[in-house]
Amino acid sequence: MNYYNNVKEQIADYITRKPVKETEDVISAYTLFSAVKEEAKKLRSVREIEKGLLDKLNEIYPKEVGSSNRKLFKKKTMMDYFDGISHNISDKHSEIVLYKSFGEIKLNKDFGRSGVYSKDSALTEEAYAECAEGFETIFHELEYVGQLYAGDIENNSNKHSSRYVVEAVTNTITCECFDIKVGFNRDTCEFSFDVSLNRDAIHNSNDSSVKYYRPDSTITNAISQNKEAILRNTPINMKDLSYMFCMLVFDYINKENEKNIDKSIDEIFQKIKSKKISEE
Repeated sequence: MNYYNNVKEQIADYITRKPVKETEDVISAYTLFSAVKEEAKKLRSVREIEKGLLDKLNEIYPKEVGSSNRKLFKKKTMMDYFDGISHNISDKHSEIVLYKSFGEIKLNKDFGRSGVYSKDSALTEEAYAECAEGFETIFHELEYVGQLYAGDIENNSNKHSSRYVVEAVTNTITCECFDIKVGFNRDTCEFSFDVSLNRDAIHNSNDSSVKYYRPDSTITNAISQNKEAILRNTPINMKDLSYMFCMLVFDYINKENEKNIDKSIDEIFQKIKSKKISEE
């Protein structure tokens, strides 16, 4: 049996197992990935909100006269007041930066405190009022992940499951056949998640990208095609997760439980309503 078929057989055996029965102490890798994906989705929505804010602010502020130096005869054009927007997370506060031709405006919010402020150049009161809801939504999401990241640094006791590189926290959980990896990069404000065959299963980490000359035969494809089953069948001990990812999972499970309760209540009301209608 060649290498590829041997690994494929290991994957086939793994996905036929029973899904993880979750408890307070043990979850499936599927739940971990779902929690991370949900928060990653919220951070992506932040960028969409920022685009809307940029458009709204450029409607509020008058356009500026600009000129091009690339031509022999300079041509004056009307330019948007703001030409970009970004956000970042520091140790104790989050920040939204609005870029303009000459300079920038920074809006800041300290963790755990109410109130948004600017130190130097600032938006007008009217402009901020028009965009307050969007700014507050962004700061809410940034503060949530920012405080989790800060808490992870402070509670970094699981040295074997988390490591810090520049502005990133990564948890790698090695299971029987697979490495489950989740991470957060504070510099880019992005989450990541991945599942791959571990060294014990492949003997040589470089072999996971080997391609045999027949359709769909890479190990990566085999994992991708069976990813959900692999994740559902892979147990994760909560104690092996660092603070940030523990809290993400706790919050995700609590919200899912609340959704299920609300759904059950709605179903009960619908049954009562249907029964009353049928009796009339």
